[in-house]
Amino acid sequence: WIHSTARVTTPGRALAVALDGDLLAVACGEAGLLLVDVRDPAHPVTAPPIALPGFARDVALQDGKAFVAARAAGLHVVDASSRTIRAIDTPGLASAVALDSGFAFVADNEAGLAVVDVRDPEASVLVASVDMPAPATGVAVRGDWAYVTRLGGGLFVFDISDPAAPVPALTI
Repeated sequence: WIHSTARVTTPGRALAVALDGDLLAVACGEAGLLLVDVRDPAHPVTAPPIALPGFARDVALQDGKAFVAARAAGLHVVDASSRTIRAIDTPGLASAVALDSGFAFVADNEAGLAVVDVRDPEASVLVASVDMPAPATGVAVRGDWAYVTRLGGGLFVFDISDPAAPVPALTI
């Protein structure tokens, strides 16, 4: 049996969730980003939602920073403690985000895969964009490989051993 110990009401549709230590982030579409302290899961503490330009579709967390795929508004880097927001324009509609080794890999819809160097979140910069024959809808990263789903089905695998120059390796 699963027993619910607490409930958190989100300001909009809860579209994606990410957890890093005791910090939980929820992408809430047009309502922005919700940050929740889950040190005590039975008594989560929510901060006021953070309004973001665009539509918060997906979120990843790392080192107190939330990386939000915000469709036409690109990728947002939100500092959880100061609540400051840095926007990085991507060529398409940022739909999903995954983090690895100081880079954010963004499923950028019709623009394919976008790669943002976030090693210094305050100076994040787009370093690559790779077209795909169908819109990119999701992304996962492990080691030197990025796995990107596409609209209409299928999966693209990219060699990202050099994140600034992703190379298509396989289509499934």
